[in-house]
Amino acid sequence: MSRNMCTTLVVPSRYIMPATRLNRIARYNEGGIMNNDEMDAALMVFVNCLGAVIMISVVGFHYLTAKPKDAEL
Repeated sequence: MSRNMCTTLVVPSRYIMPATRLNRIARYNEGGIMNNDEMDAALMVFVNCLGAVIMISVVGFHYLTAKPKDAEL
């Protein structure tokens, strides 16, 4: 007898939203195995988020460390 670990039967009120989200994810991928298109989409989302974090970090670091002399051409 196997149980789906993403399904919550008794949910405290403060966990209603996260549990609902987990149940929606569990219903979307009931087999538990991602196909190639889903893996590609998940990888692209991860890479795009990672790129945004790196870009914000670089721009923030430049903003924090730049001097007025750096703006001269």
